[in-house]
Amino acid sequence: MEDQSSIYIHTTDIPTKASIKLDGSKSISNRLLIMMAYAGMESPHTGLSTCDDTIILQEALSTQGATNVHVGHAGTAYRFLTAYYAFLSGTQVLDGSTQMYKRPIGILVDALRTIGAQISYLGKEGFPPLVIHEPLPQKADEITVAGDMSSQYISSLLMLAPTLPRGLKISIEGDLVSRSYVDMTIALQKEFGVLVDVVEEPLSFQIAPQQYQVKSIEVEADWSAASYYYSMLSLSSSIEEIRLQGLRSNRWQGDAKIIEIGAFFGIETLFVEGGILLKKSPDHHQKELFEFDFTNCPDIAQTVMVWAAAKGVKAVMRGLDTLKIKETNRIHAMRTELEKIGIHLIEVPKKMSKKQNSTLYYLEGTIQWPMEVPCFQTYEDHRMAMSFAPLALLQPIKIEHPQVVSKSYPDFWKDLMALGFELKPVDD
Repeated sequence: MEDQSSIYIHTTDIPTKASIKLDGSKSISNRLLIMMAYAGMESPHTGLSTCDDTIILQEALSTQGATNVHVGHAGTAYRFLTAYYAFLSGTQVLDGSTQMYKRPIGILVDALRTIGAQISYLGKEGFPPLVIHEPLPQKADEITVAGDMSSQYISSLLMLAPTLPRGLKISIEGDLVSRSYVDMTIALQKEFGVLVDVVEEPLSFQIAPQQYQVKSIEVEADWSAASYYYSMLSLSSSIEEIRLQGLRSNRWQGDAKIIEIGAFFGIETLFVEGGILLKKSPDHHQKELFEFDFTNCPDIAQTVMVWAAAKGVKAVMRGLDTLKIKETNRIHAMRTELEKIGIHLIEVPKKMSKKQNSTLYYLEGTIQWPMEVPCFQTYEDHRMAMSFAPLALLQPIKIEHPQVVSKSYPDFWKDLMALGFELKPVDD
């Protein structure tokens, strides 16, 4: 889609059945690319994601001898490359967009410095951009990392660990958020011949020096992308079933929790040849309160917030703490945009929660459509655009800067048009 300030979305002729071929998982693709880089080989995989983040990472890894790499908004690429460059010879400047300058990197940098990396900040302490210098010999083979920020720090260190001459033990301080993404990293490492010894109490990961073994993998489709179609099927009065190609039952992705969430809202998931088939449960009776912990699947939380609001369901949610350090402060963004249609996202004081180490959020209200067509801002965040898009099944809406979806799902708008959504640019 061309760069547009905003688009008007409405629906007219919606089919009763639809089939969508989903793009490869960005999370899996980016991990495979880094592991193959550590192995000194180009990726032999099929079905890699075509999203901006994966393309940016591929380009960075294929640029031999570059001393200045710019990754734009690609946060996963930035974190994985920080560890990857930390123990290569030479000096590397790792840069990003002004948006990237707001995303913390200090926890990962401190851990790498402890091991022997020489990294300095070009701007604000603890934030990109970075200058990564020639590393020292490995100084430590044990580190402790806070688990309550981003699991990408842990995954970045896990993928580096087997390449270090002394290996590495990573101890986790506090609760580990988004554990499913760390488990995905470890499962993929096993596919490539690297074994990680996991101790649960207290949580730590021990990785001996090992070599990655080259292997071809067909990348599974993206379960977070699937979440938007669960929402659409639930909200549509016309669509009876949606087939999503490329998803598997032996899934590594934590966002497959959307199956469980879908069941709450009356969506059945059937595994069929080549993917899944979504159908509405004929005997479903909607409950008034939805409770869920998104700790291991934060990327589908925005979808579910809009979905629950559209269904008139109150929601009690925890495990959203990492949303504040994503592409934008997603808690603030969701609160602001949901208020436009009369929905309130309330942060519950921790003293009122049984688990005071995790903030509780309460979603309430009944959608009140304004007189004018509501226009939802995207805050340079792809998931804001895709989470609100299903509302067009109920009323026409506008989405600002719709091209942000290219970060994770470049064909999103094209696939929606195949479902009967009509899009047109808004005249300034």
